[in-house]
Amino acid sequence: MRWSLVAAVNDEHVLQTSLLRSPDLSEALDVVLKRGFASAGEAYNAGLCDCRGDIVVFAHQDVYFPPGWIHQLERQIEHVERVGKDWGVIGVCGTDLNGSLRGYLYSTGLKGIYGEPLGQPVAASSIDEMVIVIRRNSGLSFDSSLPGFHLYGTDICLQARRLSMSNFVISALCVHNSNGLKTLPWAFWRSYWSLRSKWRLYLPIVTTCTTIYPDVFRAGFEVSRGIRGTLSRSASPGRRVDDPASLYRALGQMPDSERDDGSEGTRTGLRRGDSRQRARTPASGSCHETVR
Repeated sequence: MRWSLVAAVNDEHVLQTSLLRSPDLSEALDVVLKRGFASAGEAYNAGLCDCRGDIVVFAHQDVYFPPGWIHQLERQIEHVERVGKDWGVIGVCGTDLNGSLRGYLYSTGLKGIYGEPLGQPVAASSIDEMVIVIRRNSGLSFDSSLPGFHLYGTDICLQARRLSMSNFVISALCVHNSNGLKTLPWAFWRSYWSLRSKWRLYLPIVTTCTTIYPDVFRAGFEVSRGIRGTLSRSASPGRRVDDPASLYRALGQMPDSERDDGSEGTRTGLRRGDSRQRARTPASGSCHETVR
């Protein structure tokens, strides 16, 4: 598979200890790193212009792809293309057409496994920004006018939907080596309001962090509910590690009983998080982190 990786970078240490440690990057046609951009849309569109791959993987700088991840992605794309080759966006975490959370990954910010394996790709309404995969010839691009670094995954999914393309969540386990958040920043809610204005006819839509409503009162209540939920949370968020590769290896060494019943790993404290409950609460930040 001819593929490229694109990432927006604002922390060199995180980049070097997470994303650039992914062994499959040696198989990429190019690794395009964009620095100094004011928004994800601007950075990713610049990367899209510079890359050569037929498949483009946009990833946060704090994602670690374990050995063989790109071959998992290739197999999942083959499954998707049995349904139709004109797909839009693929991700490893998102919401399905019923608004349920789907995906399978390890999140340091959430202190455990998020979701569960999927037998087949699942049609999605929204994709988390942690990993976004598109075809370079799909005609899709990111909205450079969307402020900041939030909800652009939902935006490009809605673009694909408007063009009658289907989006999917797949099983391709990776590590999101993130710092968890106790609150979503104001920049997130600016993006929320921008998407609400832009996509009013396609709303409501459930994302991994919130629900975007067309009605101003429902939308205002959602923001208020998120803030109240944040202030009421007492659990401390998880923190990033310096060696996500070792963390992944430890996860693979855990007995199935420990990985499935929520008990802790013997050496790293790996455990299955309550992804459905956590991701519904903006306080968790779902798959969000303190650096993009």
